[in-house]
Amino acid sequence: MPTEWQDQAEVVVIGAGIHGMSTAYNLAARGCPNVVVVEKGSIGSGATGRSGGIVRQQYTNAPMIELAMRSRQIFETLQHEIGGDPGFVQNGYIFLATEREARGLEYVVATQQRLGIKSDLVPFSVVREIFPDINLEGIALAAFERDSGYAEPQSTLMAYVDKARELGVKIHQDTRVVNLLTSNGRMTGVETTRGKIRCEHVVAAAGPWNSQICAMARISLPFRFIRLQEAVVRPVDGYSKFLPTLHCEKRVLYVRPETGGLVLGGGTPKAEEQWDHPDRFRETADPEFVVEFAQALSATMNRFANADFVRGWAGIGGMTPDNHPVIGALPGASRLWLAADSSHGFKLGPVMGRLMAELILLGRTETMDIQPFSYSRFAEGETFKSKYTNFPWF
Repeated sequence: MPTEWQDQAEVVVIGAGIHGMSTAYNLAARGCPNVVVVEKGSIGSGATGRSGGIVRQQYTNAPMIELAMRSRQIFETLQHEIGGDPGFVQNGYIFLATEREARGLEYVVATQQRLGIKSDLVPFSVVREIFPDINLEGIALAAFERDSGYAEPQSTLMAYVDKARELGVKIHQDTRVVNLLTSNGRMTGVETTRGKIRCEHVVAAAGPWNSQICAMARISLPFRFIRLQEAVVRPVDGYSKFLPTLHCEKRVLYVRPETGGLVLGGGTPKAEEQWDHPDRFRETADPEFVVEFAQALSATMNRFANADFVRGWAGIGGMTPDNHPVIGALPGASRLWLAADSSHGFKLGPVMGRLMAELILLGRTETMDIQPFSYSRFAEGETFKSKYTNFPWF
């Protein structure tokens, strides 16, 4: 049954994915009245519902490492905080670097350790103890994050949805925003396909659709759209859910355990494809990607030589010019707040909602400094640069 229409709110959040619902929950939990979420489709129908669910802290710059770390810390206690089971498993994360990436990995681990993350460079004997059949040809260095993990995206999202509704948040599905309402450069509401909602603040948390929202305020958010594919396979002898997530730079591959002894992964060159529009993309995995993924997987570990393909899919992401998020206020549009994840979405959802609530209710962030993620960095030349070649968004 549709939620009764509400034409007045304190805050309107655009997007009912992990960022939008985390924001709505955090606002309501801190006493903000009349929070309304508008979603063009159904809850979780965007990027969140197609995420691989990996919760890692492997990035090549300190601000992004800290952002991921803060979010991972929330994942650890999320079930206790909001109820529901996000399915978080702390299985660890092993990163295998080639000679070209080795210096970057050394920097990452040193930075992680400085921030208090349990991460170490480890000898190959440690990797082989965990994965006895692993092929380490062409690998120069290995690192092990012991407190990273993975979670179930839809379960996590619905835990936020249920708690937000319990706290009075209204969610309008099948409601597309068609215009932002302003007066003297300040947000006064949104116009949707179902009517107008007057409000004091607007949060754009619409994933790759954030560029369309910003355009309504005459702000250019330079996204390029990326179609990302993932696959699930069934190894002959099963797979423990506690085995670490594995990232192999040599084969441009990542894999993690999935429920029921399955394995989920992607990352191969055919997994990523430039796309022209977030509303029009193929949602199924391409046969070429499935073949390439299977070949990379079996070349990495013998146990996958006869694995069965179970299912595959594709999601859409929006990438900024430097492949990193934009968080905070936007120029020329007072009280329009942006939570643009640049395809790091799911793992950052918990901390993004907390940061948005702090900005709106306190006028500043307490959890961490978000200045490096400001929109102004593009004009000021303070953009992020990855130390990894194959994964420039790390």
